[in-house]
Amino acid sequence: MAKTIYRVLLESELRKAFAKLSPGKVLDAGGASSPYRELVPHMEYLCLDLNAGHKPDIVGDVHCLPLKNGSFDTVIATELLEHCRDPKKVVSEFRRVLKKGGAVVASCPFIYHYHGDDFSKDYWRFSSDGLKELFSGFSSAEIFPHGSFTTTALNLFFCKFPFLNRLSGIASKIRIGNLPSGHVILAIK
Repeated sequence: MAKTIYRVLLESELRKAFAKLSPGKVLDAGGASSPYRELVPHMEYLCLDLNAGHKPDIVGDVHCLPLKNGSFDTVIATELLEHCRDPKKVVSEFRRVLKKGGAVVASCPFIYHYHGDDFSKDYWRFSSDGLKELFSGFSSAEIFPHGSFTTTALNLFFCKFPFLNRLSGIASKIRIGNLPSGHVILAIK
């Protein structure tokens, strides 16, 4: 199945953020099947997920990470924060388990369809200002929006008509307006 416009744009921004990382110990928080394992520079890569059915390395809740302070060089959290009851607590936990100078690469939708279910609720949407506030405890935080008015509108339309996703490659190149579908965050402790 073809990738959605959202996914094409998200993965483009994630690749740019991952390219800025140094190899080290990586925690993929809420990573399910670890789809970005091969893109993230790492010496050791551990996936943590609440759902044991995903077969993560660690079964645990991102609100209370069962990990030692300062034990990771990088935390990645793709499309996770909107599913967290208390995203401020989750970001605080990421900061706690990072080494000094460590990085968080996170992503979350902004203008996007509801995608919760019985296991994984869909609580939040974050603007770039909201994300800056959420990551304000870090020494730096860069926010990279992906999408535009046109691609966001098309993505919302395509989610109802998935057969149109084969057009996502063309549509992802259209950049008109300032209405991102989502954001990627690169924060340094």
